[in-house]
Amino acid sequence: MAHKRTSNWIRKSTRLAIYCRDGWACTFCGRTAESGAFLTLDHVVAHVMGGSNKPSNLITACRSCNSSKKALPLDEFLLTLSDQGVDTGAISRRIQRHLARDLKPFRAIARTMISARR
Repeated sequence: MAHKRTSNWIRKSTRLAIYCRDGWACTFCGRTAESGAFLTLDHVVAHVMGGSNKPSNLITACRSCNSSKKALPLDEFLLTLSDQGVDTGAISRRIQRHLARDLKPFRAIARTMISARR
């Protein structure tokens, strides 16, 4: 599925809810879990820069994009992508759309997924 390692900094149900909210795809490159992308969570504002672990600061990113972004501020990372010819306007809109969505219905889906595995 998405992320096989356990992570103590976020509940499994919240992680799955964010993946569901973001369509099981990397917010930056669009690769999906279905196509083999190893999905992770990325802090919009890096944790080391004071960003929180709240869902309103987390988006889905593949391991490759998350590793490339590191702790860069989002605007600097988008500038790097723009220099590579990537449509960063679409990425910015996608981030805004994801973060504006209410996580509650996705939490219900995540809880159902977790209980189905038991």
